[in-house]
Amino acid sequence: MNDSAHTHSAAELQREIEADRQRIEEKLHEIQERMSPGELMDELLEYAKTSGGSEYLSNLGVALKSNPIPVALMGVSLAWLLANPASRAPRQGEGNDGADDYPLAPVRGSVRRVGPVEASFGERYSHFTDESGSRFRALTDEAGRRAGHFVDPAGKVYRGFTDAAGKQIEDI
Repeated sequence: MNDSAHTHSAAELQREIEADRQRIEEKLHEIQERMSPGELMDELLEYAKTSGGSEYLSNLGVALKSNPIPVALMGVSLAWLLANPASRAPRQGEGNDGADDYPLAPVRGSVRRVGPVEASFGERYSHFTDESGSRFRALTDEAGRRAGHFVDPAGKVYRGFTDAAGKQIEDI
């Protein structure tokens, strides 16, 4: 069935498409204006004024002034967290011409790997212990091989282990 009332000429279709395109462009331009950094900042400031944001900041300032010790402790805690001593340990292959300034940790008996590899702050660690229960951790690569020096729970860094006779332990 060919209904001539519903057929459009190519020129009419092209005009309709052009009108639709023009409406879409106008909407996009409106959205771009609303999303400009200046407009967003104005909206944020207006929201803060009307939603009690200034009151919140005022109360926060009073709380910080009246409780300086918890704020100081929080600052020290964050600094300590950022100053992770294990992250300062050089990895194998780094250093100064093969000479290593880190000591050997004295251990009792054999040293063995314990537990699964642990991920922490984007780094992977393996854990080690000796027969007395002393614990150490070391950076580990994706294949599960040790990729850094050993670090004890106090944060002291060691390049390896020595037995009671003072001989370096090679096999772990």
